[in-house]
Formats: sequence, structure tokens, C-alpha cells
Amino acid sequence: AEGSSSQAEGSSSQAEGSSSQAEGSSSQAEGSSAADESQAEPKAAATNPIAVYTNPAKRSVLIAILDIRKQLSVVSSNQEWTKVTNKNGFPVWVHEDYIDVSDDIGLVKGNAVNARSVPLITNGTIVGQLNNDEAVVVLNKKEAWFRVMSPSRFKAWVKTDEFNRRSAPAPETIGTDQAAPKESIVKTPDTPSTVSDNDWLFSQPADGYTLQLASFDDPQKVAEFKARKKFLDNPKLHSFTSESKDILWTYFLYGEFASSDAAKKTRVEIKQNRAWVRTFGKLQQNRCLSWKKQIPTPQQLNKYCS
Repeated sequence: AEGSSSQAEGSSSQAEGSSSQAEGSSSQAEGSSAADESQAEPKAAATNPIAVYTNPAKRSVLIAILDIRKQLSVVSSNQEWTKVTNKNGFPVWVHEDYIDVSDDIGLVKGNAVNARSVPLITNGTIVGQLNNDEAVVVLNKKEAWFRVMSPSRFKAWVKTDEFNRRSAPAPETIGTDQAAPKESIVKTPDTPSTVSDNDWLFSQPADGYTLQLASFDDPQKVAEFKARKKFLDNPKLHSFTSESKDILWTYFLYGEFASSDAAKKTRVEIKQNRAWVRTFGKLQQNRCLSWKKQIPTPQQLNKYCS
């Protein structure tokens, strides 16, 4: 079960077992790697992106590719893998049965609730466990799962050679697409395309609706998404570049609607069933809050936020 005080999540949870038990070959690999850990701790390199994994297995599941190298603290290291923590935590997934969400904050319900690297119950994906009533920042929802920022106590793994490399190429991606973050904690770069899309966003009525589509931290996936036939040169599609917890994202908003039902109907028509129905008022508010946190104050704050 994902949390001991909640109901089981169906037949899939039967394979879960106790979270303290070994998770198959992935956990065996973790044990053998930990046994060989040396006392020497490599020094963190510059802030070029680095892949962060669930465990030190050969086919470990990717948590995310993050631009937080300078913020990682080494717990232990060997020649192949380095165990790290991050003061801001890592993006992880929690099932909706075990979290109450209000705006951008989630409150965990249940003891020892599993937080996973992917929105799926399967071996080798548990990054850590959350405590009952623990508060976390919510990034997004995907079907029955919320993506949240973990507490700073969570540990993850990076490849030692990539961690030491100061000019690393983009690491190999293993796992699923990244989910969309909420933008209440983001910093927005001042780019021409962002300013144009901000004009559109802040011209909308606060009680209107839009669809928040996919979000990516990989430029190649951004280009592939925009090149899809239904989105190519589509004036209803608007992109925003933002930074959340040192992760650079591009996320997409689509269309404007008078009601939530109209947005949901379009979501089906464009075959984006995972799209998130948002109000313009909330998006505008979050955008302004993010600009207020920036020093020096960006010009968008005075232009759009009275």
C-alpha cells in the first residue's frame, strides 16, 4: 500500500509489499553499490544539467534532468554512482489517495506514504517516504497522481563521472515525460516570445478558462511538441518559459473558454485528455507573484500587475 492509513490502490498494490523490503534487482544493485562506497566525495561541477536517478541500478528510473548541480550535497560516493541530497528536494509523484491539495500546497494523509520517480506503482521507483500531515509544494497533476517537490531529506543518485564533469553533454533520458509544474514558484525570463504570450494571458478575463498542456525540461521535446500538425502555427497555442526550483521548463496554454465544461470538451477534441483546466485569474496571479520574487524587479511586474 502507498500509505498505511489509507485503502489499497487496487490489485497493483499487491505487488508493492512493504516499502522497507527490497525492490527486486534494483535494490540488490543499490546494496552492492553502497557496499563499495568510498569516503572520497567528488566536488560538484558547474550548473550544467545532470540526470538524477532513483537508485544506482544499471536500468535505474530517471527522476528528472535538473540544473541544480551546484546545490547537490554528497552523501556517499563510489567510482560509478554518487548519492546526493538537494536542499530544495526532488520532483516526485504521490498518488491522489494520499494527499489533500489546496492551490499549490499538498498535505500528506497517511503514514510512510511512498513518493515515486514516476506516476506508476512498480518496483524500483520509490525515492522516499512522506510523513502524515507533511506539507509539500505541488507542481502538477497527471491522472491520479500529483507531482510534488520532496523534502530535503530525500536522497537520489547521479552518475559519478557526470557529476564530476564540468561540461557534460545532455545525459541519456530514461523514463517518462516530465509533468507540468504549477507556476506560483517560478521565475520567468524576459524573452520576446514570453512577453507576447504575456500580452495574451493578461488580456483574458480572470473568470475565463484555458487548458494547460504538456510541460518539458528538454528543448528537443519542446520542439517536437510545437511541430505537431494540430499545434504547428496554431494561434491558440501559447508557450511560457519558466524556472521552478532550479528546473527550467517550457509549458503550453491552449485557447480561451467561457466555462470549464467548454475547456473539457476541447480537451477531448484535441486529444489532450491529460490537460489541466485552469482559470486565467489564477494563472495571472501566479505570474505576478513570481515576478515579485525577482531581484531586480522585472519590467513585466509594472506592465501587467497593478
